Amino acid sequence: MKTQFITPNDTIRENDSASIQAAVDLAKKNGINKVVIPRLNARTGEEKWIISETVKLPSDITVVLSDCFMQMADDVVGGFFKSENLFTEWGTDPARKMHNIHIKGEGRAILDGGRPTVLNEETQREIGIPVRLNSPIILMNVEGFSIENIEILHQRYWGMRLQFCSNGVVRNIHFDICRDRRNQDGIDLRNGCHHILIENISGQTGDDMIALSAFDRAAAPPFEKYDVIVKGESWDIHDVEIRNVSGAAILHPLVALRNHNGAKIYNIHIENLRDTEQTQPAYEEGNTPLHGVPYVPGRRYALVLLGHNAYCTTPSVMGDTYNITLKNLHATYSSAVVLTHSTVKDLVISDVFASGKCSAILTVMGNEWGDDTLGVQMDNALIENVNFECKIHDSAIIDYRYMRKGDFVKGLKLSNVSSSGVDTFARVHKRCEEFDVALDETCDCPREILTTEPPEVMQADITYLPFRSTISRKDI
Repeated sequence: MKTQFITPNDTIRENDSASIQAAVDLAKKNGINKVVIPRLNARTGEEKWIISETVKLPSDITVVLSDCFMQMADDVVGGFFKSENLFTEWGTDPARKMHNIHIKGEGRAILDGGRPTVLNEETQREIGIPVRLNSPIILMNVEGFSIENIEILHQRYWGMRLQFCSNGVVRNIHFDICRDRRNQDGIDLRNGCHHILIENISGQTGDDMIALSAFDRAAAPPFEKYDVIVKGESWDIHDVEIRNVSGAAILHPLVALRNHNGAKIYNIHIENLRDTEQTQPAYEEGNTPLHGVPYVPGRRYALVLLGHNAYCTTPSVMGDTYNITLKNLHATYSSAVVLTHSTVKDLVISDVFASGKCSAILTVMGNEWGDDTLGVQMDNALIENVNFECKIHDSAIIDYRYMRKGDFVKGLKLSNVSSSGVDTFARVHKRCEEFDVALDETCDCPREILTTEPPEVMQADITYLPFRSTISRKDI
């Protein structure tokens, strides 16, 4: 009978990483293309696999984590799995794209980041190694992939980083993070990712639970050999569907979209988001944690962040972020439903329920980054089917009290928006050059618009006209 898979118990070496790597290499060599990591480690007799060196995955490989527990060894740099092209010359070659890499959990499959290491965002330049190497899973320039049915605990950096990857699925991932180290994102799609489905994500992360970040550039000293840009390929992130996300992202949004330096984000559909209460305290007031970020009382961000003006050299411009659909959003513990920052065009927000700690449906980031980074430019947006049961003082449907000169809102339409306990319809900074809003007759909410600096009623017209949205979801 032909062997259907290889296990690291068939290829025992001097340590667990070497045993797993040997199993992967043998499966590839023999054309079996499947490795199963079982619960029992025959080398040690324990139900644990200690990873001291990242396992490199070739094209056309499936790794099954069969009810197994894997943990990072102390004082090593790296993660659990990476595509074998990562940080190689051929990894940045568009003609040498990798294909069909699959990591699948069965039963309860756990990846545990173990103890923190000395490599972090503050020490990476001194050490000369980018901290992103500590991510548990990194795939680079891969077409056709899946990562599913895995728990990720105590990660040392982002849970998974996908760079120039396409036609893939990430599903059934649970995070359990208490933010004892800096920047513990969940799932990061970076430049060049497209046609990807992310679904059924839960738990708690120490930063963004899901981040679409199109702002990487060619690697600069001292990290030239760690380049993550595929030469000649588009830097855009597009045609991504995210659905069924429930959890807490400590001090950050569940889903964040950020793009700079001419990279675009478009055709994004996000559906079924629900925030939950933090299951572990990030840290106590007055205490500075290991990662060095001070306590910020009450800061919970929003369910979704659209854009950011303070990350890289050239912020996005109008037309860089477009065709964004947000549907079925439940905000109870977040400060707002959607935080709009930078630019967005052709935005639909529908089927929203907000209560608890939520004080706005739309807002902009506070002034922690400086006045020159605040505000939004919005063109053609629809908000519909909203139930806002507000329990917070100083609240508004739209809170744009921080804006820059030249910022504007054009063609914003609201339909079937009902609220209780909300102080006013909108707060808008006087620097906002245009605030063009229309509410139809189905809206049951305050209508007053207040300006900030000075706090007086803004001289702006709001029309109450029936309308039919022409914005529709793109098939992806």
